[in-house]
Amino acid sequence: MSKIRYVCDENGRILEAAQNLGPGFFANPLVSGAGPQPLSGDAEGAHTPIALGTEAYRVSFRYDNAGRVTESESHFFGRRNHRSAMTYNDHGDILTLVRHDKPPACFEYEYDERENWIRKIVRYAQSSKQETRRITYY
Repeated sequence: MSKIRYVCDENGRILEAAQNLGPGFFANPLVSGAGPQPLSGDAEGAHTPIALGTEAYRVSFRYDNAGRVTESESHFFGRRNHRSAMTYNDHGDILTLVRHDKPPACFEYEYDERENWIRKIVRYAQSSKQETRRITYY
């Protein structure tokens, strides 16, 4: 068992969610199959027991005035494992995406007469990819 705590803003958007390990967590066969004693690696590679109540995972978000996520960050056992920042165009589609572990991406869109994108190009420093879609309206 574990406990997840949510912190929300006045509009109900999640600012942070954190999972703490609780009693019975290591009784789960998917978790306990790794060995008799739960372990975590420290910076030197040594293993130390994971105590109950330890924060296993935390994710946090920042939003713009339109309620879109502009930054996200996650931590796994106290170490940051993901960080991203994004901007949006006037249609609400992602315009730029910067992640700590990947090259920045810039997005271009082509829209149909109903303002839905039908072609998206994602440009990276050394490459690009294109996605098209056909929307049938009834």
